[in-house]
Amino acid sequence: MSIKDLVICSGTGTLAAGTLTVVNPNIVPTSVVLTNVSALGGAGGGLHLAAVPVAGQVVFTSIDAAGAIVGGDAYSFTYVVLNNNLAIGASG
Repeated sequence: MSIKDLVICSGTGTLAAGTLTVVNPNIVPTSVVLTNVSALGGAGGGLHLAAVPVAGQVVFTSIDAAGAIVGGDAYSFTYVVLNNNLAIGASG
């Protein structure tokens, strides 16, 4: 098994009004999401880029120190969504 077997999807994104949803039927709540921010939002004062995988999609949001969504931020970032249900190095 290679790392390609673990990748569900990948790409680039920019938040619109503080949120971006990526739809893929293979995303599940236990999927692992890796991000790399290339440009901070700043406009709305968000401190963190959060990625929440749910059934069929992952939702990226800008959040403030209290955990509230910051609607005005426009982070630019790359992401990779990985399948967390496969064992790396497993033989079979």
